[in-house]
Amino acid sequence: MNTKHTPDPTIVKALRVSIITSICIALCTPLIVTLTLYFPYITGKAYFMRSFILLAAVLYTMLATIDKTYRPRKSVLMYSVLGFMAVLAISCFNSVNPIKSFWSNFERMEGLVTLLYMGALFIISASVIKKREWTWVMNASLAISVAVGMMGLQDFAKAAPGDVVRLSGTLGNSSYLGVYALIHIFLALLGLLMIYRGKREEELLKSGNHDAATRLDQTSYIYMAIYAVLAIFNTYIMFNTGTRGSFVGLVIGLLVTSGFLAIKERNKILRFGSMGVLAAVFLFVVILGTFKNSDYVAASPMLSRFGALITTDIKGVLATQGAARTTLWRMAYQGVKEKPMLGWGQDTFGYVFAKHYDPAMYQQEQWFDRSHNVFMDWLISAGVLGLIGYLLLFVTAIICLFSSRARLTVIEKSILMGLLAAYFIHNLFVFDNLSTYVLFFVLLGYIHDRYTHDRVVSASESKNGVDMGTLMIAAGFFAVLCASYIGYKTIYQPYAQNAALIDALRMANDQSQVTKEMLPRMKKVPMDVAYEDFVKVFSLGHTGEVEGYEQLMNVALGAATSETVSEETKIKFIELFQNRIVYHQEHNAADPRFAFFASNFYSKVDALDPAIAYAKLAYDLSPQKQSFAYSLAVLEYRKGNIATALQIVKKAYEDAPLNSDAFSYYVSTLLEEAKTAKGTSYDAVKLGGIAQVLADGYTKYNQTLVIDQRFWDVFMTTGHEKSAKLLANRLAELIPEKKAEFATFTTVKK
Repeated sequence: MNTKHTPDPTIVKALRVSIITSICIALCTPLIVTLTLYFPYITGKAYFMRSFILLAAVLYTMLATIDKTYRPRKSVLMYSVLGFMAVLAISCFNSVNPIKSFWSNFERMEGLVTLLYMGALFIISASVIKKREWTWVMNASLAISVAVGMMGLQDFAKAAPGDVVRLSGTLGNSSYLGVYALIHIFLALLGLLMIYRGKREEELLKSGNHDAATRLDQTSYIYMAIYAVLAIFNTYIMFNTGTRGSFVGLVIGLLVTSGFLAIKERNKILRFGSMGVLAAVFLFVVILGTFKNSDYVAASPMLSRFGALITTDIKGVLATQGAARTTLWRMAYQGVKEKPMLGWGQDTFGYVFAKHYDPAMYQQEQWFDRSHNVFMDWLISAGVLGLIGYLLLFVTAIICLFSSRARLTVIEKSILMGLLAAYFIHNLFVFDNLSTYVLFFVLLGYIHDRYTHDRVVSASESKNGVDMGTLMIAAGFFAVLCASYIGYKTIYQPYAQNAALIDALRMANDQSQVTKEMLPRMKKVPMDVAYEDFVKVFSLGHTGEVEGYEQLMNVALGAATSETVSEETKIKFIELFQNRIVYHQEHNAADPRFAFFASNFYSKVDALDPAIAYAKLAYDLSPQKQSFAYSLAVLEYRKGNIATALQIVKKAYEDAPLNSDAFSYYVSTLLEEAKTAKGTSYDAVKLGGIAQVLADGYTKYNQTLVIDQRFWDVFMTTGHEKSAKLLANRLAELIPEKKAEFATFTTVKK
């Protein structure tokens, strides 16, 4: 019997083609939108991307087993990626919430699990894809970028006339689409210039220096035109996303690319052309900065956004255009100082945001889970070691680019340097996402391959006379077993959990259509099904725990107050919610968000004692956050503890005296505290003190409550005209220029 001790070339080729195809399909991640799932622009992408990387991993295990040519090879970049993954793993175990740091949540679908997938993608792409095949991968990604861009353009058609549209398309976020288009601008430029300099497409990624360019044929011009159109198209898409980080990244990237080409390129046309691009970029920036206040620029929302960045007043830009982000960075820095080496763990910025909350953020959204600076994010996620690991990915990539082993052309070096610079600059203002993670790690795989692919490694020959087919089947069986478990835990369970959550919400919504007359005819009430779905949600792992908990609160409240839900189901919902509260107390105690939602639930079912207890827990964890202060103060007031409530809202106002909501809560509580024992009038002395607070708020902090008719109507429509006049007279002394208005406010209308 003939036993094969060397790999069958046909099998090797089939495995390689299948792996490369899987990687190309994974590049389609930006196109995936699953409207039937929770966070449709995020979760479906994660399941899709993980599925095809896992498939590629199974096939790669079989390939690497029978042919050592395709096993991972050493490089400083390979060590950097592996070291980065190791640091992330250690920081995960050291996290304030290791479960969340590993699994993330539906909103982000990142965590350590996704970065491990990216590490696998890097190793597979770096080990399998060779020479011209990288051209196929690049062209596939560029083709996908056209589809992504075309779907983004549909945002114009969906907008109402006069609306300012920032394209987001299937990525669901304009910043995500902006950086995605930014990367493909440079890939298109790489294709264009390499065809021009390399004379023919198959030399696009061939190692070694190229010969002097000869006359281009018609096919070459067609390819160049296609790449030029792709570069222009992606530039148009990026422009209409209005992403300022991508704009700055493009400018810096073009300067790096054209500057390097102008110095190093021997071809005169390319060298002088690069000088022209360099001058054009400078000129564009100067003209836009000079005329940024002109009518023409003002008429374009996108040009206005970009033009505002061109100034020598960096502090002014940060104070206006980037006020929220610089505040976030200061808050993040406080967290970094607290846990400098390994950070807080991935997906834990919410803890830092709560603990070091800056009251100046009162005008922004109340829940931030990212610092909007990828480098600060890595400091929070994995500390100084994590940031060093992330930065080393760029540093070692550049080292490999300039190594003589890589034998890259000047064009490749210049374009790839510009791309890395552009991506780096963009990330100063935002953070990575699933789609750019895939592109970035495939790009690193390409650089690693160029550094190592000229090394000759002989094909495998099995030892001890084992048949290669047997080895491949054994490796494949083992890989399928491992992949089945990994796929079940990281793809199927999160997907099923997500689907169950959507089903639960749909059933809860259907309950609103149920009447008492319909109940006897129903085999199963929708809210009973919703309860079963929620039980399923919490039995399917940790990824959707946070979203499930928050949605359960709303549904449980709806069930508790519904006349068409049985008492038994109401009790089951309350018990399930209380069960999840206990879970979060054990695993998520440092996050005030769970306590805040628990307090809201108990507050709405009039269980004041637990409501106050959880509101106080949230407030203690984040004492600077005004929304927590308002919630606790209202509950203390309902309990009759007006003095305690007053102390809380006074602090909230003093923390941010420009906050009109905090001022309103403070004045309202002062008025309640100023009421006499019977509540039929106000204490005159205390009214004088309130007048002083109102006057100080108006004169020092532009708090306009005192000249708001609705404020005075509180007195005038409740029989407290005398108190209103006393207050108005005192205010007239403190703010004499408003004396006539105060008289008008307190005039009894007939």
